[in-house]
Amino acid sequence: MESHISFHTWPQEGVITLDLFTCGSKPLIPSMPLIEELFGVPRQYQDREEDEEAFEKPRLLWIHKMRGFRKKIHVLEEDIGWNVVHHGEFEYKKEVASTNTKFQSIQIYDYIDPRFNTLLDYESSISNSTSYQSSNKDLYLPNRAVFLDGVLQSTRKCDEAYHEILVHPAMFTHPNPRRVAIIGGGEGATLREVLKHETVETATMIEIDDDMMKFSREHLPSWSDCSDIIGSRESCFDDPRAEIYALDAMEWFMDNFDDPESPNEEKYDVIIMVRVRNL
Repeated sequence: MESHISFHTWPQEGVITLDLFTCGSKPLIPSMPLIEELFGVPRQYQDREEDEEAFEKPRLLWIHKMRGFRKKIHVLEEDIGWNVVHHGEFEYKKEVASTNTKFQSIQIYDYIDPRFNTLLDYESSISNSTSYQSSNKDLYLPNRAVFLDGVLQSTRKCDEAYHEILVHPAMFTHPNPRRVAIIGGGEGATLREVLKHETVETATMIEIDDDMMKFSREHLPSWSDCSDIIGSRESCFDDPRAEIYALDAMEWFMDNFDDPESPNEEKYDVIIMVRVRNL
């Protein structure tokens, strides 16, 4: 009974603000596409020439905040809240995709932080113009962030730096890393960095969440892009040197190395642990 929605309009400016408040436990973010469809009416200009753009596409800006007290921390009160959904200064933010697997929730967001990019530059980059932005689209893409249970994993702007530091010190320390094991790494970015080394003959990746790998293929393709590695594939998951297992890594190692005298697998030169949950 205490939930409410209020509207404030400025017709001359083409602006409408909506304030939604709910006492329920479910977030309001899933309603954003419907709100945009119903209230994001293109603004028509009567005085423009016929060959000019007669309509201006509206822009949606929103903030989502959690209030009150809960017995358990809500996923939107984790990194995803402080990094994306709580921010009012972001010129653009959009939920790309989200899902719940058997093991975790996955959320992927695109957003534009005005400190590093602008919405106007992004819109110019995706237009069919001769602008500098349009000729250098990759420089003006929104940042993309992936969250597991609301906790930030990596972003488009920091993907390379994070995974390069994770992988290459160990790889360069070993004189001849032929066999490499990766524990976790469902995004595929750790596998990507490992496969850059020509000495690698086998890269075994054990990730418990098969749905996470499928989700990454679809929504995080640049994280697992091996198209610039000679002899590889467009997706690192399909590289002939990659062995992918959707299993619990601890159980997999126990099954294959429980007998030190005669293990089922040849020993690994380098083992990289990407993330351990629920320690």
